[in-house]
Amino acid sequence: MKKFLAGIFCSFLLFSAANAIELSQEIIDKASNPENAIAIYKDGDVFVSSDKSLRPILTYLEENGTMKGAFAFDRTVGKAEALLYVYGKAKFVYGETMSIPAEKILIRHRIQHKAGKLVGEILIPDNTDVRPCDKAVVKIKKAKDAYLLFSQGNGALD
Repeated sequence: MKKFLAGIFCSFLLFSAANAIELSQEIIDKASNPENAIAIYKDGDVFVSSDKSLRPILTYLEENGTMKGAFAFDRTVGKAEALLYVYGKAKFVYGETMSIPAEKILIRHRIQHKAGKLVGEILIPDNTDVRPCDKAVVKIKKAKDAYLLFSQGNGALD
């Protein structure tokens, strides 16, 4: 939790001081709530969800069309999430836990990011295997292909 909040504060370095003060409490309240798995800030609005799957990202893209200029704070960022953030053109991504493949994608696409904890892969809860959503994108390199896969229901969202 402390790392998640630290990531939020680091992202404020990208805002002007006045904007950071104005936004800080609302975003901190929503992002630090243990019930919330994701918070996306864009143009004065904060979208939050407790769903730990890819559904909130897909819902956000469906409702808004883009994440251009958005700041995303996500509990877990694997390759699947990273590709969706690239597709949506997010400005900044913070992952409390981020995989190395996700970080490489964000770097390649020049998306500002920060990881609370960097890991080799994001695993399922019993730590026996890689998450199905990340397995679904192992061979996918283009963000649009990942978006189409998940938005059409052809890839596991968890």
